[in-house]
Amino acid sequence: MGVTHYAEEKAKLEATSIKAQARMEGEREFMASYEMLIQDFLGKLAEIRRADSETRSKIVNMG
Repeated sequence: MGVTHYAEEKAKLEATSIKAQARMEGEREFMASYEMLIQDFLGKLAEIRRADSETRSKIVNMG
């Protein structure tokens, strides 16, 4: 009976481990996707700032 109980506990722990690993992989993929989204947003923001600066410079030079 002790061996059976040990085998059941081992199987439960292995199943828990597999679930935890899958969850961590999902979280890792989410974080990578989120980081990419932020980088894209920051790149677009930089483009907007650059265009705004150029426009302001042209306005100042007109006057």
